[in-house]
Amino acid sequence: MTKLHQFRPFWGLPNASPFCMKAETYLRYRNIEFEAVPSNPRQSPSKQIPFIVTDDGQTITDSEQIIVHFETLLPSPMDAELSNKQKALAYLSYASGIQLIEVLANILGDKPYFLGDKIHTLDMSVYAFLANIIDQPYANPLQDLMNYCQQIKQLAWRDWRTP
Repeated sequence: MTKLHQFRPFWGLPNASPFCMKAETYLRYRNIEFEAVPSNPRQSPSKQIPFIVTDDGQTITDSEQIIVHFETLLPSPMDAELSNKQKALAYLSYASGIQLIEVLANILGDKPYFLGDKIHTLDMSVYAFLANIIDQPYANPLQDLMNYCQQIKQLAWRDWRTP
């Protein structure tokens, strides 16, 4: 079974690291069997987490590379039908703070997901970062994206209970 090495749950979140949460959100949504292993960066070959160890002992570091690994193995890649313009949007470099949130809110508009009516890997990344802002125990002005995060939470984290 694939082992996902990441931080422990924190602040009532499944993970306080957006990168760890991105990887686990993807694995959950794609119904990939895995075991979450509480780890620290010193245990990683790259000194960063998350990382996975596959059934055959292969180690893959970086949340994006973890997703790429499984997308090449699984049928029906999540982003297969995207246009080149949508793929470019999916690789959008993250700007700074509140400007990025405003841009994201404008791009999302009234769509259920960033690239339309169907969830894609971009949504896994955005959700992981936004959830770490919205679902924390401190009040902040970024609560406007709550519905978006709740949507993805329902798809990938239905069974999560705050410890």
